[in-house]
Amino acid sequence: MYQWGNYQNNLDVWKLIKNDDGEEELSNKSIKLYEIITILSGLCCGSLIGLSNSNNENDIVIYIYDVIRGYGIISSVFSGVVSVAICSLISSLSFSNTYSFIEKTIQFSTIPLLTTIVSLVCLVICTSLHFKMYVMFATLPYTVFVIIFSFYFFGNIYNVVYQLSHSN
Repeated sequence: MYQWGNYQNNLDVWKLIKNDDGEEELSNKSIKLYEIITILSGLCCGSLIGLSNSNNENDIVIYIYDVIRGYGIISSVFSGVVSVAICSLISSLSFSNTYSFIEKTIQFSTIPLLTTIVSLVCLVICTSLHFKMYVMFATLPYTVFVIIFSFYFFGNIYNVVYQLSHSN
């Protein structure tokens, strides 16, 4: 399973990209990664802002909905800010300095990914909490399944990428 705090594994993958594909491709791939995260966090933020007030009649559910929605919006903005900063800084470097930058800032590299995941989880939960009680109860089990499966899927896919990158 994916180890969220294991920066060395992430750095190993970036190092293999540098060694196998070259410094220019390392720069292009890292920029593209943070561009995609920036776009996704913007879409998530817009979706959370665009959600109208909850149609649920229960005051506690409405309060939880508003709090989760707020956390989701803040997380997506945080993700966007960090992603844009990293992307801009990598773009301003020469190709030969990209790996050194990644190596020195690897501890911040998961912030955009984690905060985007938090905002996506908030979006999925808010979607269920948005509806009246009977619809909320009908969609919550699927919401929980989607969240758990997404983490499982990401961990497995990450392990496949890590293993493939170390098999050569």
